[in-house]
Amino acid sequence: MPRQVLAEARDLRSAVDAKASPTDVAVRARRLGAELLRAYPVPLAPAAPPDMARGAALYAQNCASCHGKDFMSPIDPTFQAWLLESPALPAAAREAAEETFRRRRQGAPLAAAERINLERRLVGQATAGCERVVLGYTVRREALNDDYNEGVENIAVDSQAGVASPIFLRTVKLKDFPWNGWLHVGAEGGARAAWNPIAGFTDPAGRVIWAAVGDPALLLDPDN
Repeated sequence: MPRQVLAEARDLRSAVDAKASPTDVAVRARRLGAELLRAYPVPLAPAAPPDMARGAALYAQNCASCHGKDFMSPIDPTFQAWLLESPALPAAAREAAEETFRRRRQGAPLAAAERINLERRLVGQATAGCERVVLGYTVRREALNDDYNEGVENIAVDSQAGVASPIFLRTVKLKDFPWNGWLHVGAEGGARAAWNPIAGFTDPAGRVIWAAVGDPALLLDPDN
């Protein structure tokens, strides 16, 4: 390493150890940075402006199949939530939600935080006021093994979702091995849902997985 770089580094360290003023430390740090750039030249900016046409072609070739030609994929869970919920929205609520949808789907590429906030807002607007009303009950039959030694006990279920619900996994216990055994859970049909960072999975098999790895009563942040 060049001597001047080492000298500037020692000078900066001495200033930090001596608790010099922030201004003094900043001056020495900038001097060290300048010496590093002289000793090891690196480009500080692209040699030419970005080629937007080439970028668009690369995006169409490598990215659009998943992310959509306008940065929102048809398989995106937020897009699916919009398609499912938007027809039932009242006029005023639909107008506000459509504005959020346009910003998310038709705007320029967004920073990750802004994109996620828009997706959360869109799902919230699309599902606002959506409530389940009990109109009646049907008989549900689900298979459970309560025999020893692989049997289960202390089971709670959801009145509508049955055992394919978080409350089942939070309460069920194995009879012989309540803490360190294996709980075997099955779901009708294979896993079909895409991963959704806002709402977890959206099919029966996925909901069981999501309830097991991300307890909604404990993890209040959907991105946790």
